[in-house]
Amino acid sequence: MTFRDEREQRSTIGVNEIELTKIEQIFSDLIFENGKSKERKRAVGGGRKGSLPSTRDKVIFCLYYMKNYPTFDVLGNRFGLSRSSAHEALYKWLPFTENTLKQLDVLPQSLFSSPEEMTGYFEKKRLTPSS
Repeated sequence: MTFRDEREQRSTIGVNEIELTKIEQIFSDLIFENGKSKERKRAVGGGRKGSLPSTRDKVIFCLYYMKNYPTFDVLGNRFGLSRSSAHEALYKWLPFTENTLKQLDVLPQSLFSSPEEMTGYFEKKRLTPSS
């Protein structure tokens, strides 16, 4: 996916080019670390090339989903995948994206056990909860 300008990129996936590059690097490192423990079935570079061939494509795919929450039909259409391939790819790559965003400390916490815990979270982030 290519973007005409930074405004379109931010409105589509929620990050600018510098942030995307940083996310892409951590994402790539996580994939590499995860793959080191697995025994290879084919030589490096072997096998069928996926519809999301680069790390950047995978990151953009996941960020697009997280920002827009489209159906798998729409997601697949936007990235040239079938609905089932979009589903499979998302659930393969989304955990890496979430871990990347956690490492960057930009993934918001969504569950709190008490109001005090929520207040503490916002104080830590130097934000104030909106009323």
